[in-house]
Amino acid sequence: MIRQTVQWIVYFVTVAALICGLEIVTGLPAQTQASLPLGTHLWIALWCVLGLMIIAFVRLSRSYPPLFIICTTTICALDWLVLGLKYSHITIAGLLSASNVEIISNVLNIAAIAVIAFSWAKDDDTGNTDNTKL
Repeated sequence: MIRQTVQWIVYFVTVAALICGLEIVTGLPAQTQASLPLGTHLWIALWCVLGLMIIAFVRLSRSYPPLFIICTTTICALDWLVLGLKYSHITIAGLLSASNVEIISNVLNIAAIAVIAFSWAKDDDTGNTDNTKL
C-alpha cells in the first residue's frame, strides 16, 4: 500500500511539474524562449512528455475497475489535447471548445465516481479492492 501511495505521489508531482513548466516556458517572451534548450519548441517536448504520463496513469490505475480507467483516461487525454491546442495558439472550436470539454469532463467524472461507488458497494468487505477476489 505504501508503494502505491508513493507511486501516485511521484506521478502527481511529475504531472504538476510538467504543467508548471509548460506555463512558465510558454509565458516567456519569444526571444527568451529561443535561448532555452530546443528553443521555442521546448513546450512541445514538455507537452509530449506530459502525454506519456497518460500511459503511466493507466499503469497506476490497473487495480481500478476498467470503466473507471476508461473514463479517467479519456479526461486526461482531452485535457492533454486542449493544452496542446492552447499552447500552439490554434483556435479551439467545435467539440474541443472550452465549454464543451468542461461539460464532457464533468460527465465523465460523474460516471467515474458512479463506477467507483458501485464497485465499493459491490465489495464483500474483505478489503480486496482489485476486482480479482482471490
